[in-house]
Amino acid sequence: MRYGGGRDTVVQFMFYQPVRFQWRETDFFPCSVTCGGGYQLNSAECVDIRSNQTLGEHHCNSYPENTKPVPKLKECGMEPCPESDGFKEVLPYDHFQPLPRWEQGPWTSCSVSCGEAAGGQQERSVACVEDDAHGQFSPADEWKCAHSPRPGSRQMCNAFPCPQWCTVTCGHGLRYRVVLCLDHRGQHIGGCPPPLKPHVKEDCLVPVACHKPR
Repeated sequence: MRYGGGRDTVVQFMFYQPVRFQWRETDFFPCSVTCGGGYQLNSAECVDIRSNQTLGEHHCNSYPENTKPVPKLKECGMEPCPESDGFKEVLPYDHFQPLPRWEQGPWTSCSVSCGEAAGGQQERSVACVEDDAHGQFSPADEWKCAHSPRPGSRQMCNAFPCPQWCTVTCGHGLRYRVVLCLDHRGQHIGGCPPPLKPHVKEDCLVPVACHKPR
């Protein structure tokens, strides 16, 4: 709000909404292993400053300057594991449990074979997994992988103009296509009913006037 008391005097009042919700870091979660070297992470929760109650994250997200802290990670359980013949000194990298990581699946086929500007899209699965000491991995909560950027699960593809099928560059012409009999795996097989085969040739029109040479 501004107030002009005179020609050269301007009084300006600034009002700020008090911050009521803020992020608070949690304690570290239990260690991923009991011996042999592992990791533990912490997280952050949204709390009401007045009541000290934990609330949903959307309350803290309403303040643009109030960003959620990145999870912290530290080693734990570095004591050697007992062996059948007593305790054996084990270096951390021998039985160290790797950090959780993002696992990506293969990209799906593109939604289009060609496109004008945007093209098509293809997707893949992205999940957080963690390995055990034997190299076997299993799904994990996504916050455990927050120490590294999450790979994208969608991308553009085939963003190039579609070819012109017509046999002419102006006026009327013909266009051809190949029609194959495929199974559910996309393999070329026989046995499709001939009466149901789509046509392989059709008329086409390029909406450009043809100019005859003089």
